[in-house]
Amino acid sequence: MTRKELEQLPNEKWGVMPIVDSIYVIADRSKHDSGYKHLNIYGISYDEHGKITYAKKLSSCSDVIDIKVVDNTSYENLHIDYLECNVMHIFTRNNKIKCDLPLSSFRITIV
Repeated sequence: MTRKELEQLPNEKWGVMPIVDSIYVIADRSKHDSGYKHLNIYGISYDEHGKITYAKKLSSCSDVIDIKVVDNTSYENLHIDYLECNVMHIFTRNNKIKCDLPLSSFRITIV
């Protein structure tokens, strides 16, 4: 997805904690009380043919992403790319990403 496409996505409703295939992160110009930039965090899911089945903005108030890995999941399954359009892409090849509520820290769990 392009930066422009991400920025046009609708906000997820409060209380929804989706499980997605990819997380995209765009640093905002505004700053958190901590002095660090807010992060605009987007979640995307795909079907087996690569068609997008879920695409929402998950957070704009967090300044940290906590990454939790559970069970037999290894860090080898976690990938982070930085796209030319100044967007960070977090994804796994064999797992899903569970997103918690958007607080000051945004926790994702590799499941």
